[in-house]
Amino acid sequence: DGETPRIELVGIGAVLKAEGEGLTLIQVVPEGGAAVVQLVAGDVVLEIDGESAAKLGFLGGIERIRGPEGSSVHLKVKRLDGSVVEIDVPRRRIEK
Repeated sequence: DGETPRIELVGIGAVLKAEGEGLTLIQVVPEGGAAVVQLVAGDVVLEIDGESAAKLGFLGGIERIRGPEGSSVHLKVKRLDGSVVEIDVPRRRIEK
């Protein structure tokens, strides 16, 4: 009683949307793991730990991206400039 409700998740700190060849970053949360490794809105996650993001779908992709705080998830990402990089993104606690 008396506490303000809040949301607490552990993930990379990004809002994602299933689209085309993968999951597109719509928004990156400051202080989240995605921001730390310089992912930006418009980048597209193609693979999550070696599995196609398109095949995993939105819910399957989100389940794979979330995980224990302090661990990392390996992503293959298509950048806005068209280059493709593989990067380990730290999972952090996000509170709202």
